[in-house]
Amino acid sequence: MKAKSLYSFLCAATVMIATATDCAAQRKIGMTKYGVDFVFLESGERLRGSVLSQQPNGALRVALSRAWLEKTYPEMFAAEAKAAEARKGKQAEQFKQRILGWKEARKDDRELVLYLDDELKRLEREAGRKVEEAETQFLMVEIAKPRIRRFYVQPPDRKQLALVAWSERFGSPETTSVSDLRKQFIKEDIDPKQKVDLSDRIPPASESDAQWAARVAIVEYQLRKPIDFQGTGDTIFQTGVDVEAPNLEQVFGELLQGQLKSVEGLLGGSGLLGGKGLLDGKAKPKKASDSWLSKAAKVAESEKARGFRVTRVEQNLASKSVAVTSSFHAKMPDGRWALVHQVREISSANEADPELEARIREDPRISKIVETVGKLGVGNIEQQLGQAMKFGTATMKAQQNADSKFFEFRDQFLDQLDKPAVSLSR
Repeated sequence: MKAKSLYSFLCAATVMIATATDCAAQRKIGMTKYGVDFVFLESGERLRGSVLSQQPNGALRVALSRAWLEKTYPEMFAAEAKAAEARKGKQAEQFKQRILGWKEARKDDRELVLYLDDELKRLEREAGRKVEEAETQFLMVEIAKPRIRRFYVQPPDRKQLALVAWSERFGSPETTSVSDLRKQFIKEDIDPKQKVDLSDRIPPASESDAQWAARVAIVEYQLRKPIDFQGTGDTIFQTGVDVEAPNLEQVFGELLQGQLKSVEGLLGGSGLLGGKGLLDGKAKPKKASDSWLSKAAKVAESEKARGFRVTRVEQNLASKSVAVTSSFHAKMPDGRWALVHQVREISSANEADPELEARIREDPRISKIVETVGKLGVGNIEQQLGQAMKFGTATMKAQQNADSKFFEFRDQFLDQLDKPAVSLSR
């Protein structure tokens, strides 16, 4: 190749690469103008909706507005609507059989049986509704990985605006920029930060046996005796109204042996203080294993429970902070215990809260703790207790936040048994 030709070729190639890069950037900038997610198919369609989940096999579950899909891709809409109607009957029958099996297995639990009977009645009512009455605002479309060229999921702040627009049935978020949505929300006095729940507008998704097992565990945790544990490191204790509080001498003995970090939640109640400050505060804690999980699972199985919750506390003396981790575990069909939900809340122990500290000191159990630690001959009790109070208040705040998020997670599955779909942690 001559020098001039080579130079021309390289110049052309550079222009092509630069143009392609610029086009890709422009496409992304174009997508960031909106609050909806984008899915580009190999066949050319550009879908705008909400990506709900990505399956292990790479397939996407996407919620698409019926109105937008019918207007934009009428042939695809007709095919997906027909497929959704065919799935509906099959899913309803599977749903019914699962409830009947569950009801038989727990026939002695009156409150649970009444709840399941109500769900069966609701299922019958929905089966008798006319097609047009039963239509939801969205279609649930599952797209196999080979059909997907690429997709883009919006960050939460932009996605929130699209969700509010759909919730208020306000305009078309698929074709309206987020800046225009904000202006319209102000004009119509619509709160853009409102909590949005569109689960009743999306058709039920088929669930695997594992997902159904997780749903059963969540519901039974609410309607049967809840199985709860609290603790720190590898040391956990079952809590609850019908559970005997652990012996304080035993608690502190185990804490000392394991060089653990806190006694939050070990009192069988609401958890009052972090105990590492009551100890010498110098020994480095051992890294926790999963023995706490095995212990909790063994107790849950002895109670014939299908799910349990564990709240564990970690203190960081260097950063003066407390971390509370709340996890919910469900019994799977294959016998293993799977993590279904987990949150971690961190609170600082640097800020004093005199009112809360005073409440903690007034608790009669605190005097018992001081007496117990005094017998162990651990330094200046008042000084150590003052430090513990700060960690205790931080622990309570973190635990309250963790509780709030867990209850929000749990409650969304109690209204009806087929919504929303359960996502299993991996």
